[in-house]
Amino acid sequence: MNPKATTIEQSLKLLELGLDPKSADFAWVGEDGCFVNTSSCELKDTETPAWSLEALIDTLPPGKAFIFTGRLGYRVSFFAIGRSFYQSTSYSKSLLNQVFELVVWLFENGYMRKGVFKD
Repeated sequence: MNPKATTIEQSLKLLELGLDPKSADFAWVGEDGCFVNTSSCELKDTETPAWSLEALIDTLPPGKAFIFTGRLGYRVSFFAIGRSFYQSTSYSKSLLNQVFELVVWLFENGYMRKGVFKD
């Protein structure tokens, strides 16, 4: 089954890296992890923001993303300024997980800072 949004663990990693919680479109609420859409309300302190695939793609810096599909799942490549910044090294059944790994890589390698592309 493909996830609808980042897990609580993935969301905490994105927050730790500096992704703006206002860019999230879902949230995990309460101890049992109830999942809600946040498009019509503000996040409370007890909620953990969560990003859908679309919201994660919206955080990417300008460039070209390529999605490769195969019987093993998805792979993602990202190009900007005429060179490759990222290419996933394995397949995943979840495109959301591949884009999550891309966003983490961009932060950890200095291409994104607090949700903004670093020139």
